[in-house]
Amino acid sequence: MLLTILACLLLFPNRLKASDSQSPNERITCAPEGQLTTTECEARGCIFEAVDDADIPWCFFPPDVGYVVDNINRDNKITEVKLSRNKKYSNFTLFGDDFNQLNVRIFEESSYRVRIKVEPEGEERFQPPLQIFPPSDIPDGSQYDIEILEDPVFSLKITRKSTGTVIFDTSLPGLIFSDQFIQLPIRLPSYNLYGIGENEQHSFRHTFDKRKTWPLFAADQPPWGEPVYRFNMYGTHPRYTVVEDDGNTHGVVFINSAAQEFETFPLPGLVYRTIGGLLDFYVFLGPSPEEVVQQYTEAVGRYYIPPYWSLGYHQCRWGYNTLDNMKSAWNRTVSNGIPVDAQWGDIDIMDRKLDFTVDGDNFEGLSEFVTDIKQDGYKFVTILDPGVSNIQPEGEYPPFESGQNRSVWILGADGLPFQASVWPGPVYFVDFTNPDGQLWWKEEIEKFHDTIEWDGLWIDMNEPANFVNGDSEKGGCANNTYNMPPYQTHLFGHNWWEGTVCADAKQYGGLHYDLHNMYGWSQTLPTLEGVRSSTGSRGLVLSRSTFLGSGRWTAHWLGDNWSLWSNLHYSIIGILQFNQFGIPFVGADICGFSLLANPEMCIRWHQLGAFYPFSRNHNNVNNIDQDPGVFGEEAVSAIRDVLNLRYYLLPYLYTLFYEHHVIGSTVARPLWHEFADDKNTLNIDTQFMLGSDLMVCPVLSEGFHRRTCYFPDSLWYEGFDLRNAPGKLVPYKKENGIVELPLEKTGVFFRGGSIIPTQQPGVNTEKSRGNPLDIFVFLDENSTAYGSLYLDDGDSIDPTEKNEFSLTKMEFGKNVLSVLNEMIGYSSPAIVQNVWIVGLMTEIHEVLVVDQNGNELESSWRNATENSVHIFDLNLSILKNFTIQLN
Repeated sequence: MLLTILACLLLFPNRLKASDSQSPNERITCAPEGQLTTTECEARGCIFEAVDDADIPWCFFPPDVGYVVDNINRDNKITEVKLSRNKKYSNFTLFGDDFNQLNVRIFEESSYRVRIKVEPEGEERFQPPLQIFPPSDIPDGSQYDIEILEDPVFSLKITRKSTGTVIFDTSLPGLIFSDQFIQLPIRLPSYNLYGIGENEQHSFRHTFDKRKTWPLFAADQPPWGEPVYRFNMYGTHPRYTVVEDDGNTHGVVFINSAAQEFETFPLPGLVYRTIGGLLDFYVFLGPSPEEVVQQYTEAVGRYYIPPYWSLGYHQCRWGYNTLDNMKSAWNRTVSNGIPVDAQWGDIDIMDRKLDFTVDGDNFEGLSEFVTDIKQDGYKFVTILDPGVSNIQPEGEYPPFESGQNRSVWILGADGLPFQASVWPGPVYFVDFTNPDGQLWWKEEIEKFHDTIEWDGLWIDMNEPANFVNGDSEKGGCANNTYNMPPYQTHLFGHNWWEGTVCADAKQYGGLHYDLHNMYGWSQTLPTLEGVRSSTGSRGLVLSRSTFLGSGRWTAHWLGDNWSLWSNLHYSIIGILQFNQFGIPFVGADICGFSLLANPEMCIRWHQLGAFYPFSRNHNNVNNIDQDPGVFGEEAVSAIRDVLNLRYYLLPYLYTLFYEHHVIGSTVARPLWHEFADDKNTLNIDTQFMLGSDLMVCPVLSEGFHRRTCYFPDSLWYEGFDLRNAPGKLVPYKKENGIVELPLEKTGVFFRGGSIIPTQQPGVNTEKSRGNPLDIFVFLDENSTAYGSLYLDDGDSIDPTEKNEFSLTKMEFGKNVLSVLNEMIGYSSPAIVQNVWIVGLMTEIHEVLVVDQNGNELESSWRNATENSVHIFDLNLSILKNFTIQLN
């Protein structure tokens, strides 16, 4: 009997061990795949302790599960730590093949950026082929201290020097590094957690009322709403942001492309899990929210300034089915005076849904239609999928035969092309990690442009999506450790290969197991290169699947949403997330993709979508038309008004994209990006800002004609009727206010202290660019304001790198508006026609307009209200400095 007891104690050292040292909220589950029995739990070396709360793990790690420190070596700004697995647990494992020795390297790369890389000693592991750019400063004078703890096992703490806040803390048990299961638990310094995607999230700030798992794995998975909204969707962004309790902000990104997930739990804490690669992550110290995004995009790359036309309104649907129907929708929009810039084509324009083709029957004359609208300044964008049909008769589909001759396909484990099934039936997927595949794709794009002169390309189904599970010729995927890994993350369907390519498929860059989440990423750059070489212009690419760094080359839309009122709200969360992910040119399908939108919903959605960075109306096959013209005059009028406001504000929006390109700022941002020390803003996700100076507060519910808007600590001015005149000062400050918003109006407010450049709208951006500029000066409490205006030709490639742009700075102080050009590399013909100065403390009796040579110019002006002055008929070149003095 005594021998039996001793054997049990040796085998299950925690069986009789109390868990008093851990609070229930600190428990890290030892059963991430699901509940275990007592015996199964203890066989992993874990503690089993039942509690009444089903959300708290019954099977959890003891405090000393992890790795112990063998050696620490510090050399300048690099610290190397040698770790060994705690021998106490050397006979236990969760999923097998644990590594016994790890090497941790900590790189203090700058004053605001730390890299931590954890890898097995002497083991070559997959690393994503992602270029990480160096920081702009050196580590001297860093914002952080790094502490390595050894008791009871290794952990790491990063502390913000200025406040003493521990912003990154791994002092929880459960660091595991095995061949196909890696786990890192993290204590968070506050409950203000944002990010992690791509999933449909119903609040921008994560909630910690119970444990939730957010799987990241690129899949053809639309948002489904409750109760399954946490399913993994199209892209993979293992990045999060935390606003600390004092308003300082930091961000973390994991450079990993395997299937992965985050579990949030109420401590507050996170558990990061992945089934491949390394633990390789960066911490960005901010300390402001915008600085965190700037530092992140400095590392992974920033979006080029989009072509000016792409900031206009876009019209699309799947299911025009004929050119006549497409023309009818187009004519409804144009004839109603609704500004629009691009007509889009979906897969129904293709011949048998084949890439690089046009249906010669149903869309006969499409090329001529495109030529006609382009002559009037409009654009055309169409779609490509990564699956290329392999069953067409010989000689009838040259793209496939060319690709076959050049061996550009993803291969199965047997070395033969992997066969999937998508819209045209059996297909091979292009391997975009193969340089020959990239070149072939670019060349086919160029040939396609000879058929129809599109201006941009939309790449869809590039997770990649597969209508069968695995290889359609082989009946699925082999039962091996790649296709059926020992731990399956909580992805949709739960099997890795459902609706996509087998994990053991071979690509030029490695196994699909490691590269799956980068497939859309790998397609994006060769697509952009093909667009640019075909059109000779800046071009546009819109991709459904994205990864870290995709924002260098592509825009994104939020996928197959629903014509439901809740989806208006969720779309705001999505655009805010993707701006934090470094993909600022983002929007949702206006009016919804699936189900049917009614006129009220479509009006309200346009009033929201007019302020998406990317603004496109798109819907599903077999649905009713939902272009603005089908809903009657009331809808047409309301939609026309708000889109004209968008076009009026395009100089401001374009300048925001310039600022993103050069310093990495967000375009759309939450209120707390500007007011992080105002705790009231931290959970607001039904309002948002464009840049630092424009706040949008839309109606998101059916039947409502007023809503509560929160006004942070600033002066705010009404702005919906800006085209006629600036609105009144809002009587709210750092408080909620009721705003009347009848069906024809949405909430638009400008921040005191801002100068907003605008341009009279035309029927499209080409016409708008020839119209006069207006300048609006909204004064703050100190009667000051600042703004800037970026100008270029709107379509040439790399204008900032070539100094082919103009940048104008505007400043108001001491009753003088100064308009000064910092850079004149683009000869803009634009003239300033009107200047409005709003928020004045006294009535104005004299206005003096002075040119850059000191000459006083004739001017017309009036006191529009008791606190605003309107100077008009100026006809001043924006490229010539001038001042306006008020007396």
